[in-house]
Amino acid sequence: MDLTKIEGLPSLLKTVQDLLGTTLGSVGLAIFVFVSLLSKIPQSTLLQTYIARKQARIKWLSEHSSSDEHYCRSVVDDVKNAMIFEQATGIYAEKIWRKALVDLQGETKMSWDTIKKARRFMKLNSDDSIVIRKLTLCDKIDSWFNAAMTWLFIAMATILLISAFVLEPTIETIATAIVISFLLFACAVGAALQNAPKYAAAAIGRKLNSVDV
Repeated sequence: MDLTKIEGLPSLLKTVQDLLGTTLGSVGLAIFVFVSLLSKIPQSTLLQTYIARKQARIKWLSEHSSSDEHYCRSVVDDVKNAMIFEQATGIYAEKIWRKALVDLQGETKMSWDTIKKARRFMKLNSDDSIVIRKLTLCDKIDSWFNAAMTWLFIAMATILLISAFVLEPTIETIATAIVISFLLFACAVGAALQNAPKYAAAAIGRKLNSVDV
């Protein structure tokens, strides 16, 4: 596309229209929008509002933890401590679970991020200690599906890239193939990460000498 001198809003709109009329322009715009959205997520109003509401709730609970009713005060304190624990570890847990999780982390020396990922595979033993439960049939099917989708996305991306370079390659087709392949690889990574909780639970299970996953 020839460079055009932009003069005023009509010329700007015409230039943008001409740019979007090419494959490279469309691909470039898609990448720009994607990167912009990623950079804006941490500053999004919705996320900031959610964080502010949680902080306000902790403050409110702290101000009302001196209730005259013992049972009410204990409930308020437990909720407040659960939210503080969540702020520190990323895990919302009641009193029994908080103690069990802290004991688990001290015994296994695993990171809180790993423990958080494995949470859905945990259960409390009769002595209030944590054990890793066995995989259910649904867990296994979900794991197999995620693995299959991971390899499917990788295969599609690989075939697309090879085809773009072998079958009458042009700059536009190669650029398009690279972008689509990148998205497919991102989907493959996303599918693989769905099995991260299972691997985290297996790692904790090995530390506890009770590997069921």
